[in-house]
Amino acid sequence: MLEYLIEEVVRRQPEPMQRFLVQTSILDRLCGPLCDAVRFGFSKSPSSSEGTALTDESDGEAMLAHLQRRNLFILPLDDEHHWYRYHHLFADLLNNLLRKEWPPEHIQELHLRACEWHDRNGLAAGAVSHALAAEDFERTAQLIERYSLAMVTRGELTTLLRWIDALPEELAQSRPWLCIHRAWPLTLAGQAEAAEPLLQQVERQVTPDDLTREGTELLGNVAAMRAMLAVMCGDMPRAIDLAHQADALLPSDNLIPRNIIPYTLASAYYAEGELEKARQALTEELKIGRAADNLWTVVRSLCDLADPRIIQGQLRRATDLCQEALRRAEERGARQCGTVGYALVKLGEILYKRGDLAAARDHALEGVNLMQGWQQPYEMVSGYTVLAAILQAQNDAEGALEALQNAERIQARHPNYAKVNSMVDLCRINLCLDQGGPEEAARQALEARLGETGALIFREQEQIALARVLVAQRRWTEALHLLAQLAEGAETGRRFGRLIEILALQALAWQQQGDTARALIALEKALTIGEPEGYVRVFVPMATLLQQAAARGIAPDYVSGLLAILGTEKMESASAPASPGAISLVEPLSSREFEVLKLLGEGCSNQDIAKALVITVNTVKKHTSNIYGKLGVHNRTQAVVRAQELGLL
Repeated sequence: MLEYLIEEVVRRQPEPMQRFLVQTSILDRLCGPLCDAVRFGFSKSPSSSEGTALTDESDGEAMLAHLQRRNLFILPLDDEHHWYRYHHLFADLLNNLLRKEWPPEHIQELHLRACEWHDRNGLAAGAVSHALAAEDFERTAQLIERYSLAMVTRGELTTLLRWIDALPEELAQSRPWLCIHRAWPLTLAGQAEAAEPLLQQVERQVTPDDLTREGTELLGNVAAMRAMLAVMCGDMPRAIDLAHQADALLPSDNLIPRNIIPYTLASAYYAEGELEKARQALTEELKIGRAADNLWTVVRSLCDLADPRIIQGQLRRATDLCQEALRRAEERGARQCGTVGYALVKLGEILYKRGDLAAARDHALEGVNLMQGWQQPYEMVSGYTVLAAILQAQNDAEGALEALQNAERIQARHPNYAKVNSMVDLCRINLCLDQGGPEEAARQALEARLGETGALIFREQEQIALARVLVAQRRWTEALHLLAQLAEGAETGRRFGRLIEILALQALAWQQQGDTARALIALEKALTIGEPEGYVRVFVPMATLLQQAAARGIAPDYVSGLLAILGTEKMESASAPASPGAISLVEPLSSREFEVLKLLGEGCSNQDIAKALVITVNTVKKHTSNIYGKLGVHNRTQAVVRAQELGLL
């Protein structure tokens, strides 16, 4: 019935308006100039091409304005009323009329005109989608080759792969640049097994004897991708060698793929503990990104520059770099992209170290949400493991475990990604310890061969976690022996961010052995490092030692502030179960259940709650069932009413 009514509305329009509606139905978004570029008229009926002459149309803006005034199934997409779209039911009907009344060659002409207009205006997605709709695969291949590298740097990997996969396989395999552009998203996603055959296909088509610019450029891309894959697999010497090969092959003015070279070198140098070399390489990457006016490279470089600063204990400088990255994205209107999500996660990590857990959680959650669908395993796992640590610090053990499980799912898809494996192993073991399971943590550490292999930076962090396990098991002699070795290496390498963790563990081990004097020596050194940068979290397990330090006048202002923070945290933790109305419950709500309850009170659906809390719909249902049981109710409405009676909402 609705379709009939809509069709009647179309039939009652003047013939030029009917033609406008039907022709522009191929467009997802409409504006006057685009409508003018797409449309054409006929000297005879479009159902027959015999004797037909094509004429251009130029009244698109007036047509759109008329449709909006008449409220005919058209919706504005911006405040300036420049872009519009048809209501989806209306668009479907118009498309049906188009296919029924117009010959295929004229529909193809509409798509080709739309493709050309989008291409002229630099709108890659529209150009490619219309070229595919016209089944002009040669033109599609050329468009993909032109736009793909810029898409890679913006993280639009899924879209790029979808476009190439839509081409006939024979065509995709025959063009070396399409093989390159297909391999880049797979490389960045850590899918070495899928990328390597494509790289080999390029090498078969372009021999090392091919000294043309195109030949060396293709081989330079191959070397750059293999360098990145070597970093992911933890083979840093090979990564450095391949990065230098790529540097020699790629033309100096080919800025987009060239920014991968300093990134790869920086990753390798960073992993090996050569932080100054890593900073120099990242500074070069930032320079290339600015020269190419590539916002995504600039934002990513600034975030990566924060990593050596964090390792070196320079939290303030790391914060400045991340905030600069966010500022640049906001200035360009690109706040909602995956790379920005990575910057937010980095800020969340720093805020966690400085003890601002509420802000840390907000940043990490927003960052993880922005990175959803972004095919970057390291960045996604980094987000989930940072979030897990923050949630655990907030006594949300269930939420922390769920974040870990999300990280584990990504890890399962990239089993050979060394950095990802290390992060997930560390997160799992630290959560075991924080949730009171030192023996299980020890078993996990043994199974993961924690601290036995890998590049220095990752091996060192794993060994710090191993020392934490030993302290929890009261194996103090082994712990102190390992910590002494780690302290010497970290201090020599000026990795003061790591050194403060090591000193804190030494202080705890000495304290538990009853040697307060040595414990205070280690603590004082940790306080000296931590005070200028505002470290808080590392001192959380040390309240008793901090009180003894205060009694001896060690770093009095800093220690006094730390004790105040730790005292507040303790009071909040102790008072949490006694929130208003909690005494009327058979069993108090967990912090995650309380969050779900608040969202129920706001009328959110299960899907909305899952998205807000970064959990699955099934998990929401489980929490909701628990809430009903604890409140003694049977549905949402009863739960909200009961919670209001108890003062929970």
